[in-house]
Amino acid sequence: MQRASQHTKQVDRGTKQGPMLVIHEFCNGYHLHEAKQMLWDWLVTAISKNHSLYDEAKERSSLVFFFEQLNALLDATYALHQQASPKQKTKKTTINKRLRPPAKP
Repeated sequence: MQRASQHTKQVDRGTKQGPMLVIHEFCNGYHLHEAKQMLWDWLVTAISKNHSLYDEAKERSSLVFFFEQLNALLDATYALHQQASPKQKTKKTTINKRLRPPAKP
């Protein structure tokens, strides 16, 4: 039960504060290569384990397809994060410039 409420809190946070915030939190928490390595490790573990949900070829095929889709989603997520990050830095810089006292002649 605790897991379900924890998941609901994460979904609520994403919808209330905006999906880009969730993307930024994720991308700031993991480097792209780390996230991809973790995803790869999960795939290898799932398909190499005996007596798993992926014993049948159809299930393994679905899992590999899902892995490929998540891998592409990771690439897109990090691209969005990189595109948005310079804009945020620019806004901060602009605000900081406005707050600075004018230069003395």
